[in-house]
Amino acid sequence: MKKSMKRAALIAATGALLVGTAFTARAELKENGQWCVEDQGFWFKLTEDGSKFLDSTWYYIKDSDGVIRCYHFGQNGWLDRNTVIDGSEVNDQGQYVENGVVRTYGENEIPYAAHTDLSAAKAVETQVQATETTAQASAAAPGAAASTGTATATGKKGKSYKSSGKGDNPANASFTQAYENSTIAGGTVANNWANFTMTFSNVQPKTDDSGSGTDFYVDPEDSASLSVAYYSLDAYGSLDAFVNNYLASARGLRGGSRGGDVQLGAYSFKQLSRAHSTPENETYYDYAYIRQVEGTNYAQVILVEQNGFAENYRAALNTIARVR
Repeated sequence: MKKSMKRAALIAATGALLVGTAFTARAELKENGQWCVEDQGFWFKLTEDGSKFLDSTWYYIKDSDGVIRCYHFGQNGWLDRNTVIDGSEVNDQGQYVENGVVRTYGENEIPYAAHTDLSAAKAVETQVQATETTAQASAAAPGAAASTGTATATGKKGKSYKSSGKGDNPANASFTQAYENSTIAGGTVANNWANFTMTFSNVQPKTDDSGSGTDFYVDPEDSASLSVAYYSLDAYGSLDAFVNNYLASARGLRGGSRGGDVQLGAYSFKQLSRAHSTPENETYYDYAYIRQVEGTNYAQVILVEQNGFAENYRAALNTIARVR
């Protein structure tokens, strides 16, 4: 559904991407990491188990040829290739192109982090710790025979925490008012279970019948995208706790900030935003609007990913009304 997922190409493990080192344009995320590849494409993990990875920004990557180039990863962490993001072109290798030429950077022009095999690094760290422990034990017992432990490198794991970016399917739960996906007539969306309706004047909404927890979305190629999904609050205890988790999780708007509540038509929503910077140092924002669906333990999340476009769908959001 999301642009980042639609753009993700099927890339073989022997693909032509030059694996190197990466640095996010947001300095607070500067960490060593490791390139990984799956059927959906490339991604860059920061921890060996893949529970932390880079996403939703531009990154400066020092490739194996020693040249630093700029790359972009989508919200779900996949490398974007052969497309235009925020008005900036990336080629089939995912490299930022300026005036038809791949833009490169000097060593002293931009900071970057080192690509490393995190499994091997962990094994080395374990080896050092084992040696230090043995040395300490030997010092504590002078008559004991010294020995050196050998650490085995941990095998690479799948990215067990990598999110699809979709919600939890309320159809799997029981309610007084049975769950149903929205119905769409022209540009008007209506959902009796979530008790809302809204109207779009310039795009065509589409329902998601995959059972993913996404209700409907709009995703035109030349504008921002909007999606509505539902998330169970059972694991959080309150809507506020869910909002805080949504800001901390790659499944949500990680790296964003919380603003004040905002009235959109008939409902008050908690408003979140996240800034993005382009290679031209321009800034745009993604937004999330969250409320609890009355009579349920589910949060409704309206996510607007601007993708460098000015559209924020506020006109449509202001048409939100109750249907019962």
